[in-house]
Parts: sequence; structure tokens; C-alpha cells
Amino acid sequence: MVHSMCLGSLALLLAGVDGIRRSSRKAAATATVGSRTARTITINAGGNSANRQYQYFVPTQCGNNRCPMLLDFHGQYGSIPNTGFDNQAASNSFVMVYLQGMGDGSCGTGWNTIAPGQDISNSCTSGTLSGTCCYNSCNSSTCTNRNRGCRWATCHDDVAFTSAVLDAMRSAVNVGDIYVTGSSNGGMMSHTLMTTMPNTFKGVVPQVGLPLVGQWDNDDVPSALSGTSVLYMHARNDRTIPADGGFAGGWEYVSIAEAMRTLASNHGCGSSTSAWSTPYDGGSRNIACARHNNCPNGVNIASCLFNGGHSAWPSEGNDLLFWFLTDNTGLARESENLSPQATIPLSVTDCGGSSHIARLSGYSPQSVQTGVENQLNAWGSISEDVSGGRLNLNAAMTGFPWTGLGSVTNHDICFPKELELRALGIWGGTMVYEGLECPVSASLGSINLPIKLTLASILPGGMANTRTDINGTASNGKPLLCASVTTQR
Repeated sequence: MVHSMCLGSLALLLAGVDGIRRSSRKAAATATVGSRTARTITINAGGNSANRQYQYFVPTQCGNNRCPMLLDFHGQYGSIPNTGFDNQAASNSFVMVYLQGMGDGSCGTGWNTIAPGQDISNSCTSGTLSGTCCYNSCNSSTCTNRNRGCRWATCHDDVAFTSAVLDAMRSAVNVGDIYVTGSSNGGMMSHTLMTTMPNTFKGVVPQVGLPLVGQWDNDDVPSALSGTSVLYMHARNDRTIPADGGFAGGWEYVSIAEAMRTLASNHGCGSSTSAWSTPYDGGSRNIACARHNNCPNGVNIASCLFNGGHSAWPSEGNDLLFWFLTDNTGLARESENLSPQATIPLSVTDCGGSSHIARLSGYSPQSVQTGVENQLNAWGSISEDVSGGRLNLNAAMTGFPWTGLGSVTNHDICFPKELELRALGIWGGTMVYEGLECPVSASLGSINLPIKLTLASILPGGMANTRTDINGTASNGKPLLCASVTTQR
């Protein structure tokens, strides 16, 4: 019999397919609540290994309730702030997470802002540029006397670090929508995350941080980012990373206007901009904002400029940032008291053959409701003991616009995994895969896997028509499971 946890993965996906982002709805948070907490996580990626540090702050009201989460990335040579955005997070019911950049060698802390495939070699004008250094993590072919000026920072994989921190936080607290902000080099890192993790963030706020030329061409910005709102907060007289782009310290930056145009084109906004009134206009640093016209509902591509240089920050800055995140990044998607809106049929098909260890025999229920928490179970048979294995999953819409919803690759099937699925920036719900109770004995009776799935109370029609393909491989290399889950309204 199939350890229904295996099928749970497909059940959960079956549900997840339903249009959906997957979730973290837990009975109670395991994270420390009400105070700043430091954590260390080991990252092995890109040929480098390191113990990485991060800190989080969970407001009291987020202990047992789902809350949005904001990631914060410090600037070059910086570190995790003592207070940061904790006060605003408590007032706005946000979970705060602060990540620490690497300073391997004597180069100072920084972020690896160069995504795979990006070429910034034309963005520098000499071999000795301001802020450059050969980090210990950069090998000789990456950081040589010839090109050391084009090495921005550490070569540790900060995208892998971010992904691991997200997984850890989702396991510790009820996480809702996810946002990113960062200052200077941290603002540059926020652009890297937009291009490498485009389905992840509901809103992004780069602070005095812009991409280098070669990092923000149209083909660098994925269509999957099109539902993410972005606000540039930048000092008018910044000479380190100029708001108007161009060369500074030998580096060539994209301008705010160009960065916004690229996003606007990708998101389906108009090409023109207009002045944008906010509650924080004026003030001692003369805050003034603008945004692109005719963006899709719930999406904003905007900028707010203020007087001062690279290190300037208006006294209203923190409140402006959280106002943007809470009021201008799409319709509210989180609720602890959602009401049913629709019933969506589910169809689960076993696609395995005689060589597969697990075969699906049943699932329940045959449909799920939107706007409420659904209890799902799947079960089947297993022909031999399973000590472990890997899970791959791919979910996509089966109708227009035929957009991918999310995927999991080579995940340890014995451990929980949260997958967030989003189509064109629209959140469809939450679900969680709880993992197999390894080892699984073939002598066991039928085992049910409970999956808690919450779908958004209102789903666009296309997000209800989906297919998820699930494949598992046992640790001995034998095919473990094959299933497809479809939903159609």
C-alpha cells in the first residue's frame, strides 16, 4: 500500500494545483514570539559551504495567526540592524527577517548580486573600482587581476541562502505573503531575487539600490514577476548609486526610470508616469512620488525620491515603506475567516507502471471549496520497503495564459516541504506537504496523510484549471510514484 504520505504529496499538490500557493497554516508557531531571535543555517551551494546567520522578529499577534513576512538585506559592509523595522512590523502585523551578508576574507560584508548567466563585464571602466575586492569564496577564474574590478562581492550563493531561510521561517511561523527590501547593495540584491525567485514576492522595495548595466535587460526580467509591485525609494543627490543611473565609482548603473520602464513593460503597465500622492509627501526631505499609469489591478510600479545623499533616509521612510507594502501591492489575500465561494472538482490519476513501488488507489474528497480550510487524504499500496527518496513536482495552468504555478525539484520525500504557487502574481491559497514517515514498511496497513489546504475565496477562472505532475524516486533508484492531479471548474 502506498504510504499515503507519498500520495499526500500528490494530494497536497492536487490541491495545490487547484490554483494555489501552498501553505503554512499551523496550529501554533514554533518560532520565538515577541523578541528578536538569532539563527544559524548551513548552506552548501555553488561549490561553497558556510554557516549563515539571520535574525527574525515575530510580533505577538503573529504567534498563532498567519502574517505577511518582510526580508531585509543590509548594505555593503553592513550588518543586521539592532532595531531595523521591528516597530513598524509590530504595528502592521509583519514578521521581520534580517539576513547577514558574507565578508569572507578581509573584503567586508556584501551580497552576491550576479545571477547565473548575467554579464556585468561592460559595467565597469577599470580593474580597480570602488568597493571591489577578491573574496575568498571567488575562485581564480572568477576573480583575477584582470577582472577583479568586475567582481562585486562574495561568491557565496545568496539566492540559496534566501531560499533556505524562507523554508526555515515557513516551518516556524504561519507565513502569508512575502516581501523584500534592502538598502544599497541590499537593494541590488532585491533585484537579483526578483529575477531568480519571481514567483515568491508580492512586493519589493529597493532603497538606494539599482542593478548594474547587464542585469536588468528585458530578457533578465521574467514574465512570472508581472504580479509583483515595486517601489524605488532613492535619494536625489546620491552619488554612490545615482538615481539617474550612469557611472559612479567606475560602475555603470541602470537608472530608476529605466528600471521602472522595464518592469512596466513586463507587467503590462502604460509607458507614461504621473505624480503619485502619498500620506508622506513633503516633509523635511521633500518626498515626492510617481508611478506608471494603467498598471493591472493591484500592481504598482512606483518611485519616491527624497533630498540627500546615499546614506540619507527620511524620518517618514519606514512608515512610507510599510504603507506601500500594506496598501499598494494588490488586494488583501490573507484572512483567518474566509468564507466558501466555490466548489472545484479534483481528478487524481496514477500514471505509474508495474515497476513503480507505490500505486495510487484512492483519494478523498473529490472536490475542494475555496475560502475554507480543506482536509485532504490520499492512500494506496506499496510493494517494498522504502527508506527514503526524492520528489519532483511541476504545476501549471491548463488554459490561458498557460502559466506555470510552481515546482519542486529533487526534494527529500521524508521531510516537509512548502511550495508557494502563484500565477502572474495572483495568490491562490496555501497548502503544506508533511513528508513521509520514513522508513516506510510494506507490511504496514493503509496509512492516511492529512493535508490542510486553504484556497483563496475568489479564484480567477484560469487558476482553477490546472495540472500537477508528480514523480518520486526511491533511495535505491527505483521509480517510487507517478501521479497527475487535475482541477477544472
